[in-house]
Amino acid sequence: MTTTLPPFIRALREKPVHSPEYASRYGLDILSPDAHAFLSTSENPSASTFRLNQTHASGIVFQDWETASHSHPDAFARIGHQLRSHDALESHHLNHVQNGLFVFIPSHTRASSVSIPPLPFTFTHIFVHSESHSACTLLFTPSPHVPAHSTVIEVSSQPDSSLSILSLSPESTPGFRLAVYRATVSDRSSVNWFWLESGASAARLDVSAHLLGSHSSSHNVGLSAGLASQSLDIHQAAYHVGPSSHSKLVARGILSDSSKCVYRGLLNMVPAAKDGLGDQRADYLLISPKAEVDPVPALEIEGADVRCAQAATVGRLDKEKLFYLTSRGLPESAARALYIQGFLEHVLGLFPSNESLSIIRQRLSHALDVPFDSSPVAGMVEESA
Repeated sequence: MTTTLPPFIRALREKPVHSPEYASRYGLDILSPDAHAFLSTSENPSASTFRLNQTHASGIVFQDWETASHSHPDAFARIGHQLRSHDALESHHLNHVQNGLFVFIPSHTRASSVSIPPLPFTFTHIFVHSESHSACTLLFTPSPHVPAHSTVIEVSSQPDSSLSILSLSPESTPGFRLAVYRATVSDRSSVNWFWLESGASAARLDVSAHLLGSHSSSHNVGLSAGLASQSLDIHQAAYHVGPSSHSKLVARGILSDSSKCVYRGLLNMVPAAKDGLGDQRADYLLISPKAEVDPVPALEIEGADVRCAQAATVGRLDKEKLFYLTSRGLPESAARALYIQGFLEHVLGLFPSNESLSIIRQRLSHALDVPFDSSPVAGMVEESA
């Protein structure tokens, strides 16, 4: 299939143009009218925590693409480089980007739980550039009432930086949803992904890191929930290029009703990735007879002197464990809820932000129709599983 990229992406890939006329030449003002109106008023309810083209209290700079093409042309030139032009869905996304966001993290910036709050519109393409010696955690929370049919987050990290990104899918997206999260990781840097996927009728999620530098690392941790007749296609990958690079892929999901999921995990080690370390694990729980999941973990080892491990499990509600809980006085519905929460709690404990945990628990509780609490008893169920 032949695909056509937008002119500004073609220009960036062939020969970046940093002239003052760049923005007007390539039409980079891609903010929607709603976004323009909302962000231009000083009375918007998110003004205290998020303003476009201004420096956040943490030192992080949030800009639209037109402004970023002037102020940070070298970093801006990397936008789109991690997407595959031969992929029809990714190419379609690039040709229909609306509300692009550029995030610049200056050197030596230290910030935890910097959040872009729910807005009455959605940034469909976010590019994050972290400078050396920075350490930040970013939380992207979409509006519950604004569907996003394609969302891309690209990360470019400089040496000796640390970045964690937590991204939640919209609660409800009619039809198909594409989500692509990709990162390039430099020497002694780390980029960690934390994600929740649920809500779309059908979704393809692709989360990966290219570990280019020596002693680079990435954790890729996610939860998914399928219900009704939803279809999920989930990809996790770590591509090891630099020596002594480390990666960890963790996926855990629950499927109910007649939902279906295909999970693909990949650890790729090239010959230069000497002393590389990779680990991947996928665990899925089916809570209805018609739910289906097909986990496909994979290793591509092209060199020696590396260590890799992989595991995948699929299970159903254990009747013996449910009987144990009900025999202790719990109603059957409460025992079932506690069992499900215990299954998820191990991975929830890996997420970096307490603020995000309450949001995620609420989302999962609503999606699965299971009351969640913060009781340590849930952890006891996980330990006994």
